[in-house]
Amino acid sequence: MKQWTILAYLAGDNNLDSAGVEDMAEMAKVGSTPDVDVVVQFDRAGKKTITARYHVSKGGGCVDKDRVMVLPETNTGDPQVLIDFIAWGIQTYPAQHYLLVVWNHGSGWSEDNVYRHTTLTRRKLPQPTILTHSPLRSALFNTTIETMAGPGAGVGIAYDDANRDFLDNAELKKCLQAAYAQTGGRKVDVLGFDACLMNMIEVVYQLKDAVAITVGSEETEPGGGWPYDLILDALAKKPSLTPVQLGQTIVQKYYQSYLNTAQDVTQSALNLARIDGLAEAVDRLADALLANLTTTGVRETIRRAQRDCQRFYYPDYLDLYDLARLLRDYSAVPTIKTAAQGVMSALRASATKGVIVAQKHLGASVARARGISIYFPRDAVSPFYKNLDYAAGHRWDEFLKAYHKTRLQPERHKGRGL
Repeated sequence: MKQWTILAYLAGDNNLDSAGVEDMAEMAKVGSTPDVDVVVQFDRAGKKTITARYHVSKGGGCVDKDRVMVLPETNTGDPQVLIDFIAWGIQTYPAQHYLLVVWNHGSGWSEDNVYRHTTLTRRKLPQPTILTHSPLRSALFNTTIETMAGPGAGVGIAYDDANRDFLDNAELKKCLQAAYAQTGGRKVDVLGFDACLMNMIEVVYQLKDAVAITVGSEETEPGGGWPYDLILDALAKKPSLTPVQLGQTIVQKYYQSYLNTAQDVTQSALNLARIDGLAEAVDRLADALLANLTTTGVRETIRRAQRDCQRFYYPDYLDLYDLARLLRDYSAVPTIKTAAQGVMSALRASATKGVIVAQKHLGASVARARGISIYFPRDAVSPFYKNLDYAAGHRWDEFLKAYHKTRLQPERHKGRGL
């Protein structure tokens, strides 16, 4: 049994086909070693519509000598396809630890305008494959409007143009729960999102019972994606890395790979064992805001914090730490200030405390990014938000709805309570 197996799920049946070949070439600069297996399932696009599995060797990559299995054309948006890959990878290449990478376009939790998301994909390529379709993918894709409005609908990742499908929030959760069962009730050690916008509290909360560490970006990712050669080289040199240490290494190598570019990037590693504590801290903040919504100055405080907060490609995705900091600094209400500080403490970037075990950001547009974002719409709350596990189990959505309902109502004075 090796120390690590990397299972990379390359959903390349879209405008990322060539990027998948390039990333496999990066992997092959190091390849599998006596302590680490590098395993890829690559669904290709266009005339190359095959899906193949590879055991990547040094000097190999997307080549015949590394190909160990050819499958019929697959749909990367079908959860069973990812489940089958995980099961096969664990059985064929057992290891003490597993890094599962889901590689493709990403859109965070939101599914409101799903195939519009290909215009902001992690690979900012010109003329994305799907720009002519209706913004609501559900009328065209295999997952219908009924599914979209059902329990757990949300996150979009692993887009497959040929099948007009992708993994939504409930489906991604299903895949990780299956992996949890296949490893005898052991969590996936590290889940990597080589995709845009995925490190959100709404996304990772959904996966907390089946994943130990997630690594991903709050912002869109540039065309280069992860630097697989740098990451695998570090792991090959020290295969005894723990899941937390590997998460920290991925964040650091990703950051280093963009230092001499003009790209603005974010990357962070999150410890999901601590996500419940963060969710409870956000609940306390939501309660404090709800209790004071009609107090003089509070709605203006919230409006200013939302306006000034670090936001990302989707303006409704705000950095949670920065939002809490602004609410603390702008508010004169003690309960709000205390609750906001509590959220900041729960996020604390540390290997031993807080949800964020590592984070890096580069560039002026993401200068106040701190590792995890949260949904805070400027207008009405999406009707699909309530279906997320996070929204169903906690009170942030209640605050959002109440705030948007009351923000135009007159405030009341609360005397010296301010």
